[in-house]
Amino acid sequence: MSDSAPGSVEAVRAFLWAEIQRAQKQLSPEQWSACLVGVGDRGEVAVYPCNLVLPFHYPETVAELDEYGPDHFSFPEDSWAIQWHAIQEFADQYEQYAAMEDKAQSIDAEVRHRQWRIQVLRDACVRFDPKLTMFGIESDAETWWEVLTFQISGPRLPPPPLPKSDAQLLSRLCRHTHSYVGRSRFTIEAEAITEVRFDGACVTDTTIDLLRGIPNLGHLLSRLRKMSLESTLVTDRSLKFLERELPHVELAYSHYLED
Repeated sequence: MSDSAPGSVEAVRAFLWAEIQRAQKQLSPEQWSACLVGVGDRGEVAVYPCNLVLPFHYPETVAELDEYGPDHFSFPEDSWAIQWHAIQEFADQYEQYAAMEDKAQSIDAEVRHRQWRIQVLRDACVRFDPKLTMFGIESDAETWWEVLTFQISGPRLPPPPLPKSDAQLLSRLCRHTHSYVGRSRFTIEAEAITEVRFDGACVTDTTIDLLRGIPNLGHLLSRLRKMSLESTLVTDRSLKFLERELPHVELAYSHYLED
């Protein structure tokens, strides 16, 4: 166990364990195989029993971009009443960074507090069944995509299949930034994506990291000419990666804190 606050760990553990027991009593085994833990900005947590909808879906062709497609998780909504439980330490953290007027300090505090919350969740689950997948998501997003989750405990989520097209690859980045996936999100010429915009502070190094490990990245994005990363939290680490792997792509970049 880490140095996370024992009181918070015990409060989270007691709530999650009670919710797991409630799921075992109220739901049939085919209704759920994992638990998604929602973490609200203001310090509340909730448990969503669910099944994974595999393989994770992203539109493969430009023609499919306007089709919403299936979510990555299915929930027994008619059989499960969501219960939110406030964790006082989480609520206090939110009040601290929400009151900060300095953007850099606020972002730094938000990142540190998010990392702390994740560690508290992980410490809270160390005694649970190791076969039960527990993962978290930014609940305020109300968007159920695997790219927005973080592992808490148990077996890890399976990765999606390697992308077969530019549309499939770039759609995954859109989901990570809570962005609409559709033809209007891109500049398209001859059924290929030539320009893409990933602007705003929700775009971070974690977004760009989704491009790492793609063996044919340059080929998939060979017709991409421009990527906009204006007013983002992307750092030099990601910019150097993009410049190395996609030398043919013009990067329009500015940092959120420097605008």
